[in-house]
Amino acid sequence: MLDRKVTHGYVQWTLPVPRDWERFLIEHWQDLPKKPDPTGDEILDDQPGHVFCLNVMGMVFKGDHYSIRALDDGTGGVRVLCWSDDLEDFPVGRRHGLVWCGYPPEIDSRIQEYNPATHCTLQLYMEDEILAIQRSRGLTEEVLAWQDFPIPPESETLHGLWVPNELALAHDDALTLRTWYQYPDGVPEEHLNQKGEITDGKVQ
Repeated sequence: MLDRKVTHGYVQWTLPVPRDWERFLIEHWQDLPKKPDPTGDEILDDQPGHVFCLNVMGMVFKGDHYSIRALDDGTGGVRVLCWSDDLEDFPVGRRHGLVWCGYPPEIDSRIQEYNPATHCTLQLYMEDEILAIQRSRGLTEEVLAWQDFPIPPESETLHGLWVPNELALAHDDALTLRTWYQYPDGVPEEHLNQKGEITDGKVQ
């Protein structure tokens, strides 16, 4: 019987010479290299520990802080928390975060194929100022108050690190594509292509 749970993600570390994604197991999230929450006087070195971005089931997350844990509700899913509250970049009024949950792929009975949109949920949290800006840009989703954001324990949290724009772009350029279709956890072999990726065609 296939083990129907999301097992892994990818992290890109903040480094002076950017590298591609590094695969990690969700259950070993708290064992990854970790550096303290930045205070502004950090010297960027070639040791991992600050996160530039995360990728879970093809969803890319960028923020000041990150936390991941497996859901304990029997779904085999995973919960990602990503938030930004650095007072220099996101002063009071602009703090925001999200809670994203992803679940093992299943066939969408309506269209008889695997459909990424049916395997995740997203909840946004924002303060009033940043919410007004996002509404003016067309945001229509429900947004909860920032003060209700479930900030996890420090032991479950990894931190990002601000870098100059040129280096940030270099990190983006170093990444290869990791999409939802490359997360075949629990998908039968007959629904995978020769590369082990979920096929996007109709299920026969």
